[in-house]
Amino acid sequence: MKILGIDPGSRIVGYAFIVAKIPRPLRVTDFHILDVGVVKANLTGSFLTRIGDLHEALFTLAQQHAPTLCVLESAFMGKNAQSALKLGQARGAMIAAMSRCQVPMVELSPTEVKQFITGKGNADKQTVRAMLETLVQFQAGNLPLDATDALALALGYASRNLWG
Repeated sequence: MKILGIDPGSRIVGYAFIVAKIPRPLRVTDFHILDVGVVKANLTGSFLTRIGDLHEALFTLAQQHAPTLCVLESAFMGKNAQSALKLGQARGAMIAAMSRCQVPMVELSPTEVKQFITGKGNADKQTVRAMLETLVQFQAGNLPLDATDALALALGYASRNLWG
């Protein structure tokens, strides 16, 4: 099974592809990290064009890597309704991209991911990154936090829900 984790955004989308190293993985170290990165929207165009571009970029990534499952971070309600609406539209574009590729999807909340990776549901993004570096010897380097969040989504879901 190849899993795609997506940390959605309307400007930057984090993604990570993982695959099991052994037939019946039980720990996060039983997974191989295939690709981790971000898709950045062109901010010079309109919001609608940006959402379309993010959709196409994720569709292309899914076609290239052929995941068997996509883990998408679930929506959360912030204080700014306009930002929440934009994030919802971006998530819809990502869902449509996975649907076009016939990739089944599941959602995981940010709190669940943080709880699994760090042991604390309120951990910050830097703590999640540091724990990933420790748990799977992942060298994040200059990758944006969106990318390591996507990796945490994929590893957290795989380890907890598929075989744990």
